[in-house]
Amino acid sequence: MEDVITGLWIHSQGWKSIYYNPPRKAFFGIAPTNLLHTLVQQKRWGEGDFQILFTEYSPTWYGEGKINLGLLMGYWRFNYSATTCLPILYY
Repeated sequence: MEDVITGLWIHSQGWKSIYYNPPRKAFFGIAPTNLLHTLVQQKRWGEGDFQILFTEYSPTWYGEGKINLGLLMGYWRFNYSATTCLPILYY
């Protein structure tokens, strides 16, 4: 949740983001190893998206007029995708 709010904030301040793919992998991370862990991670992401939707950092009113429409639509799609995972949240 914090990374989405941080991204929205820095974009609304005029910063530009880029995708950087270094030749050597610096961090591999830890991925879920089974279905249960995957569902728990999806549930956490969905809950975080819903929390963002109902705070002052919702892209609907926080990013309006501060970032371009394409970027705003990307944030909307990301946050409103949580509404499509109601069965996972219920689980």
